[in-house]
Amino acid sequence: MGRTESPLDPAEGPLAAFAHDLRKLRREAGSPPYRELARRAHFSASTLSTAAGGRSVPSLRVVQGFVVACRGDIAEWTSRWHELMRVLERRGAAAGLANVGLEPAPRPPGARPTCEFGGQRAG
Repeated sequence: MGRTESPLDPAEGPLAAFAHDLRKLRREAGSPPYRELARRAHFSASTLSTAAGGRSVPSLRVVQGFVVACRGDIAEWTSRWHELMRVLERRGAAAGLANVGLEPAPRPPGARPTCEFGGQRAG
């Protein structure tokens, strides 16, 4: 049996409300353990747990995997995710958008940083 999730107040803001509703979807699916969701969603249990944690914005792919694993409505949740992103952008929550799954790939040890401008590499 997994750990109990910490309480999440949906009134804390749009991200908390979104995560709260992901947890509700999981409960409506019979509260499967995150390991079972991971098997169904093809994401790690910790990634799915973090998505429902309300501290960072999950990527759309993670949300869709979570929803598939809980047998939810993909179109509805895709729309909800896009709306969450619009709300966060309007609120100027750029710092909260750092974890949307767009992180650059790690560089090999000793590699120099590079930048691309108009298809040309600089660095």
